[in-house]
Amino acid sequence: MIFRSGRRWATAVFATVLFAAAGAHAEDKQKPVPGGALEVGTIFSTLSALSWDHKDWPWKINHDTGTIYEMLLAGDVSKSRGHGGPYLFKADAWLPTDAIRGELAEKWEIRRDPLAAVFTLRKGVMFAAKPGVMEARELTAEDVVWSYYYRRNSPCMT
Repeated sequence: MIFRSGRRWATAVFATVLFAAAGAHAEDKQKPVPGGALEVGTIFSTLSALSWDHKDWPWKINHDTGTIYEMLLAGDVSKSRGHGGPYLFKADAWLPTDAIRGELAEKWEIRRDPLAAVFTLRKGVMFAAKPGVMEARELTAEDVVWSYYYRRNSPCMT
């Protein structure tokens, strides 16, 4: 069978892996054991994640944690050529302003005088509770500012 789109191919591969994993799981009666290793492979699969702390390798964090960490803005892949749009969305490429969507940001604007980027955060974005560490709480502008200063002050950025 020849697949005419990457989406169909990806769906077929996912379904095959899912069925294979389900079969393997059904046969495995052993009790789960904590530990092990997580290997992340993205377009930079020859480079390990090194760390889950985004100050350790700021330029690569979106590749390593893009499926678990949200950012203020992200590429709107509904505007990709694969979805009938005009853009290729190549790695490390510039994103056209009309192909950006909010992720943590609900809306944003660029002001010229004085020059500023103003973001309005999505309501209801929560940090999960962690017993003994913190109660659940909503994301604030202070969290976003802290994150930017945290990365800026990273030894990797100097």
